[in-house]
Amino acid sequence: MPGPRQDFLGRPRSGSKATFKTASIKFKTSRTVLENLLPTKKLKFATADTTVYATFAVTQLDNLEWLGGRGYSHFGLYTHGIQHTTASGETVTGTYLPVLFENLADPILSGREELGFPKLFAELNLKEYHSNWTLDAGWMSSKFCSMSLSGLRESSATIGVAPALSPPLPKDEGLLFYKYVPATGSTGSKERGQADVEYTAFLSGEADAKTVEKKVERTLMASSAEISFDALDWKALPTLHHIVERLKEVPVYEVVEAKVVEGTGVSDVSSVQKLA
Repeated sequence: MPGPRQDFLGRPRSGSKATFKTASIKFKTSRTVLENLLPTKKLKFATADTTVYATFAVTQLDNLEWLGGRGYSHFGLYTHGIQHTTASGETVTGTYLPVLFENLADPILSGREELGFPKLFAELNLKEYHSNWTLDAGWMSSKFCSMSLSGLRESSATIGVAPALSPPLPKDEGLLFYKYVPATGSTGSKERGQADVEYTAFLSGEADAKTVEKKVERTLMASSAEISFDALDWKALPTLHHIVERLKEVPVYEVVEAKVVEGTGVSDVSSVQKLA
């Protein structure tokens, strides 16, 4: 199947000319709330701190070779400082992704089927005006999230330097997510509710950087940022209500960094591997 990692003949794609624009809000939040989003005991916070860090980020991609020069956007929650422990006792520490919304079926299908990313569909409406940037996320016109960054200005060596995090974040070796594929079974069968595939997957930051040269062309730091969720009800969000309800529970104690990063070079995330 042609997709982001190969064409119809199985030849690798190039993402060197693709562009990205990522708006993110990094914030202090509750360890207890985020622990409830971890699907297995093999995943846990690397430190004992009660206050932890997470990021809401939305990325707009364009000029993608595999989409004929078109693009799409994705929006997710990234939990920092998560450690996976293998059966042999080895550990990997990185950023855990519990859910990723995308506004196009093609990357959702390829990302879920080939790699196991926890992807779901959502309408993602991004707007830029003057020094402000906004996102409205929804499903069939039912808006469930608003995110905004205000007072954006281009950073330099001294302007827009992120404040030091205290205590500092644990080392980040890459992106962690949980692959789950349910077994096929009729109602009442023993297969019903079981998994065909279930394990933690890992995208090494070092390996991923080798797939394409990523060039940051501009960074804009925000003077203020906000994000809010509205889970609405089961009628408005019949397939997403329970997910948005969990995201709404994530408290923002303090925004520690908000920025927009623009550049070229988009990875095909082909370096994803299974963790035992």
